[in-house]
Amino acid sequence: MSTAPISSTPAARPSHQLAPSGPFADPDSGERAVTAVARNALEVILGQRPLTSLDQIVDLEVRRRLHERARLIADVAAQRGVRTAARIRVGGVRFCAVTDTAVEANAVISDSHRSRMVVMRWELRRGRWKVVVLDVG
Repeated sequence: MSTAPISSTPAARPSHQLAPSGPFADPDSGERAVTAVARNALEVILGQRPLTSLDQIVDLEVRRRLHERARLIADVAAQRGVRTAARIRVGGVRFCAVTDTAVEANAVISDSHRSRMVVMRWELRRGRWKVVVLDVG
C-alpha cells in the first residue's frame, strides 16, 4: 500500500482571487481600487477629505458610519488639541472573490501615529461595484 508524500510546507496561496468583472478583473486594478478606498476612508475619518469623495463607491450605511466616526474623531481631537497625521501609506492589500458578485478585501494603512487594518466587502449592485461593508481598525 503506497501513500502520497505529504509536504511539510503549506501550498502557496494566491494573494488575489479574481472576480470576473469590474475593478477586480485583474490584480493591478483590484489592488488600486482597494488602496484608493482604504486611503480615502482614513482621510475622511481624520477630517482630511470630504465624505462626498466616497459617495459613488460606498453604500448609505457605510457612508453613515464613516460620518459618525469622523465626527467622533474631530470632537476628541478638538478637546485634546491633537492634529491629525498628514501622510498615509497603504500596503498589504489582499482581495478574494467570494462569489461572482462579491469580493472581500483588506489592507494595512499607516500614518505617522499608527497602523490599522481596513477590511471591506464589495458587491456588484445594479451593474456597479459598491463597498457595502467597511471597517477601519
